[in-house]
Amino acid sequence: MAIYIKSLFQMFSVAGLDGISRALGWAILLALGLVMLAAALSAWATSTFAKEFFLHLIFNSAQALGLVIALIVSTYIFAPTSILYGLLFQDRVARYIEASDYARDVPGVNVSGRGPLFRAVLALMVLLSVFFISILISLIAGQVVGICFFVLVGGAFMGRDQFVSIGQRHVSRPDAQRYRKQFGWNVFLAGISIVLLMIVPVLNLMTPVYSTILMTHLFKKAACIQGPDLT
Repeated sequence: MAIYIKSLFQMFSVAGLDGISRALGWAILLALGLVMLAAALSAWATSTFAKEFFLHLIFNSAQALGLVIALIVSTYIFAPTSILYGLLFQDRVARYIEASDYARDVPGVNVSGRGPLFRAVLALMVLLSVFFISILISLIAGQVVGICFFVLVGGAFMGRDQFVSIGQRHVSRPDAQRYRKQFGWNVFLAGISIVLLMIVPVLNLMTPVYSTILMTHLFKKAACIQGPDLT
């Protein structure tokens, strides 16, 4: 429980938070610009004189602003989208935690190449697929069942994916997968906490930072239990 609380607090102070916040800010500005442009074009197409155009523009802009706000606080769609950026720059956050909390350990090696991009896109696709399936389940079996499905299945995937990703900074991928299986229950619970954060409006945008911090601590804990051979 201690590493969960510690990870939550560190989520607001790590170096990666600044970069992710800027990226999300640009994403929000881009979304706002696109919907405002669509509002202006719609007002132009449906108006016959200037006064009517401005009235339509005000009405359409209000609707566009509401849409952007809904996207920002979305408990499912916007958070998985932030995952894509966060996973691409995961190394930056991991380096900060390793340097500040585990300075005496051998630092991890950045995972370069197309691997991180492929994994980030795959993670986004899986999370969105789980989300849409949970909607169908909610319609059939009820909202509670749908949310439970999203949390359990999404948590299992995120826990496995994030632990192996952090583990690859220190050991080979097969070794990281082997240790993930040995600490499967702890990894699963960590994944559940990541997905639970995703359903908290606004804070869900920080999910990539939290997941990286938490899995770094969890991997270091596993390294301490297993001994020096792990790192």
